[in-house]
Amino acid sequence: MVFKPHGKHLIAGDWTGSEDTFSKEPAHGESFTFSVGTVDLVDRACEAAEDAFWVYGYSTRPERAAE
Repeated sequence: MVFKPHGKHLIAGDWTGSEDTFSKEPAHGESFTFSVGTVDLVDRACEAAEDAFWVYGYSTRPERAAE
């Protein structure tokens, strides 16, 4: 399986991005466009991580193994 960059951020299970983008310009190979990580996106990612902590962090080992 080959990963092809798509330029989005995974936040709380959803691929999202900003309207602002930048391009990666490698010395060799294909160029890709990425979404800029804005303050709003970073804030959403931090909130999602904290929410996940309260659910996953207090689950039991059997509960974690079942997922």
